[in-house]
Amino acid sequence: MRNVQTNLQLYRELHDAMDVTRSVPGGLFRGGPGIKVTENIYTSLPTNSVIRPVHPAPAAARAIAMAMEHPGHTIAGMSALAVFGLPYFADHCHTTLFGPVNRNKPPTQFSPLVQRPTSVEHWYVYFEGVPLKISPPAIAVISALNMIRASVHRWPASRIDGIAYKEMQSIQLIDAARRFLDVAPDDIVSSGKDRVNKRWLQRIVELTTNKADSPKETEMRLLAHALCKNLGVMVVEQHPLWAAGSLVTVFDLAIPELKIAMMYDGEHHLKREQRDWDSQVNVEAALQGWTVIRVTAGTLPRLPEFLMRATQAA
Repeated sequence: MRNVQTNLQLYRELHDAMDVTRSVPGGLFRGGPGIKVTENIYTSLPTNSVIRPVHPAPAAARAIAMAMEHPGHTIAGMSALAVFGLPYFADHCHTTLFGPVNRNKPPTQFSPLVQRPTSVEHWYVYFEGVPLKISPPAIAVISALNMIRASVHRWPASRIDGIAYKEMQSIQLIDAARRFLDVAPDDIVSSGKDRVNKRWLQRIVELTTNKADSPKETEMRLLAHALCKNLGVMVVEQHPLWAAGSLVTVFDLAIPELKIAMMYDGEHHLKREQRDWDSQVNVEAALQGWTVIRVTAGTLPRLPEFLMRATQAA
């Protein structure tokens, strides 16, 4: 499980007329110094932030700054999801705005992709008292899905039999929107009417969950389900491990009948304190007869092999 901030921590709930000032903790200011967001607007970042070469400024800062420089435009797609608090994907994507253009206006490092609106529905959000138009969460998900399908937004993902590459990315996006923004699957399906193929969307949504803490956990779940379906065993998500009446941990995935658990270890598991805690979890799980398969980004593709061997030994 990853230690990431959810929208429930950033905002109590998502709604029209909400204040999104906290989406840009470093603030926005003109003329520098700091990280350049647009040609005229800068932001500051915490000292431990990762500076990315293509888009040094975070997606939420870029979206808000560019919307302020384009009055009447609407923050859309992945950019809107970033403003609402989605912690994945958007930082690597160009900023997207809906605006009154005859044809799409291509983006640059410091200017947005401006598209003709696919929906006139919008909310208002407020940044330091300034009202900005933004797509509602479910509509933003649909716009982002269309960008994935058009290969505008891309990121590395595992390949699984029966699931195309863009489908995997789409499942990861919806997983994250459900987990961190509490976007309801029914709202996603209804928002997709006349905007995306209904049969395709329903199939993708049915493969999603609201329990994946990271895109890699999405991949792990789909890899495990593909194998366990063939083996005739059931995989459950977020399975608790108790000892003497106290919660020890929550396994990302588990096959309770075989006492096999799976956990994805992100970068924070390299820290000493986390490693010590992981060791305690491993010992307690072993004492209770559990086999715990821990995978990382590098070993995740071998999960089917590890899981097959574990089921054969159980």
